[in-house]
Amino acid sequence: MPSTVERRFRNRTGKALYTVTTKSPAAAHSPETDEKARYEELATGVRGDGPRGTVVFVVSTSDLTEGKGDLYVAMGLGKYLNRLGWGVQTWPMGSWGQELPERTSVVITMVDAFIPGFVPPGAVRIAWVRNWTDNWAALPYLRSFDEIWTSSTPSREVLQKNFDGTIRIVPIAGDHELFYPAETASDLAIVTTANGWGSDRELSSAVDALAPGRNVDWYGSVSAATSPRNVRHHGPEDYFTLSSIYNRAQLVLDDLIPAAKAYGNHNSRLFESLLSGALTLVNTADGLEELGLADVPVYSHADELEPLVESLLADDTRRQELAARLRAVVLERHTFEVRANELSPALEALVEQHRTRSERDPILEWSAGERALLIGTQVQRDTETRRADGLTRELALSQRELALSRRELVALRQELSKSEARIVERDERITEILSTTSFQIAVGIQKLASAPRSLRNRLKG
Repeated sequence: MPSTVERRFRNRTGKALYTVTTKSPAAAHSPETDEKARYEELATGVRGDGPRGTVVFVVSTSDLTEGKGDLYVAMGLGKYLNRLGWGVQTWPMGSWGQELPERTSVVITMVDAFIPGFVPPGAVRIAWVRNWTDNWAALPYLRSFDEIWTSSTPSREVLQKNFDGTIRIVPIAGDHELFYPAETASDLAIVTTANGWGSDRELSSAVDALAPGRNVDWYGSVSAATSPRNVRHHGPEDYFTLSSIYNRAQLVLDDLIPAAKAYGNHNSRLFESLLSGALTLVNTADGLEELGLADVPVYSHADELEPLVESLLADDTRRQELAARLRAVVLERHTFEVRANELSPALEALVEQHRTRSERDPILEWSAGERALLIGTQVQRDTETRRADGLTRELALSQRELALSRRELVALRQELSKSEARIVERDERITEILSTTSFQIAVGIQKLASAPRSLRNRLKG
């Protein structure tokens, strides 16, 4: 079976525009190279040992089915660090009150709520600020990290006010072995995979401004009740099948939430959809030039989206050429393989630099314990709240079903009353008929006709 496939892009007249050579879907998803299984091994610590040391990613969860972006980003980088000889494991929120493993060489914190008080003294502590820059900058324990990674120069400038150490520009990237073009029909004009997570996005108003009949296929956690009229809802999609959705899309819509937009911190969706061969539209130009992606189509507000979409959908050649050019930039500069190759030497130097550190801050340790207790209380409260919400929904459903049953019973009784009324009316009519003189005469004649002939003769005589 061939390990690569050539995807030839042509214009409407059939003229060849360009060719992209990629791994074939069959090869990329064979049992030997199953990406989901590999991510699972990384998330659960199966690949926790490595000759270069162990990198522990502090994440909100180690469950890949929860759809948490911090975990996918961590495992994307972790996969390629693992190939370079680093052991990789996760440290989910439920473990934050415990001592990290002694084998830990590097801790990369993906969540600003984590206090590194239970990290082994000699382990390197790194904060990866991919979003929520202002929250990170305000942390009282920010200086307890040895190095900070951030997605953009504006974020670095803010963090430098509260941090004296090295701040390295490390944008999010994409896994080119998981997201790649495939030979499939582009049967979806516009797609988005944004998640609402309980809050409105600018994307909703922008989509609502599209021309009537210009539908958007929305894969993600978003309320159908409050979303635009022209959205076809498909619900959340498995992260490991997103590439197949992007493969079918002519355009992919993305929008940065306000906390990311303020600093031009672009998310995984940009890199993953471009790697998959789709053309992505975003809601800010900030940060794109720094990434080498200044040619990504941008809409600043809802009124700009419709003409941009219509012009790109009307010109296959322009759209496909631009998508291919942007994909080439991502392949060269923004894959997790590229990130791992860039960062591995820096991690080795940091490990060597801090290897002899033998003490940790007792106040930081106490704070970490208190934070873990607080998180445990919040988790318990959230669990009870979800349970109460579930019971409330069940009660409301039961009440609706009861109300429906009552309405049905009332309707049945009304129909029964109408039937009884019709029966009474019919009985009264029959009684009335039976009591009339003409009816009595008719009955007498009928009786006479049916009487024996001898009796009829006597009556005649």
